[in-house]
Amino acid sequence: RIVDLLKGEGIEIARRTVAKYREAMRIPSSAERRRLGRLGMSRSVPTAPLAAAIAAQALAGAAD
Repeated sequence: RIVDLLKGEGIEIARRTVAKYREAMRIPSSAERRRLGRLGMSRSVPTAPLAAAIAAQALAGAAD
């Protein structure tokens, strides 16, 4: 989904790259998020400034 959104903005990025940065930001996979949701649990996600900094770094590297 993220790859498709970025592609619509003219940014080419591989699904694996999205997964790499998702893991770096400690965001669980979609399967894990579904499983945690069914169990009524949640998992903490890093603060927005950290996530924004990592995303900006990733996009800057992708533009090179």
